[in-house]
Amino acid sequence: MDTQDLYGQAVHDVLAPALYYASLGGLDRSVRLLLDKGADINAGSGIGRSALQIAAHEGHVELVEVLIKRGADVNARNQCLRGPNSGSHITALTAVSNNGHVRTVQGLLEHGSDINAGPRTLHEMTFFSGTALRAASANGHLGVVQLLLGHGADVNIDRHGFALH
Repeated sequence: MDTQDLYGQAVHDVLAPALYYASLGGLDRSVRLLLDKGADINAGSGIGRSALQIAAHEGHVELVEVLIKRGADVNARNQCLRGPNSGSHITALTAVSNNGHVRTVQGLLEHGSDINAGPRTLHEMTFFSGTALRAASANGHLGVVQLLLGHGADVNIDRHGFALH
């Protein structure tokens, strides 16, 4: 079944690829094996997230490093809009900031994650939660908020015009 993602590209697999599930579970050896066998490191799941995004979301810091070193795009955006089950975080940095995993946030920042990435269009604003700073502050993750501010996060941008709650 083909559907289209946010950018009009065909999404062939409504379910997630094996790499996504291995990353969700933090299964480093399985991830390495799948990548060695040619798995597309930046393929999105049917719900929009890449392997890096879900590994970051779950706080699998070592796996995030593996994925980045193997070529995962640290600024990949959620690939489709399907309501709350699409994962309302637009990037890996926003997803991990939402869950407060400081070491994983640090790793993504060290590899060039866009600290101020957020929704770009009105359509994206309907489905995505905003910036990493907003996600961290909305969930009370002070350590992540301090880290993001220390790396230059803009406190004045967000889908609602603000980042801190």
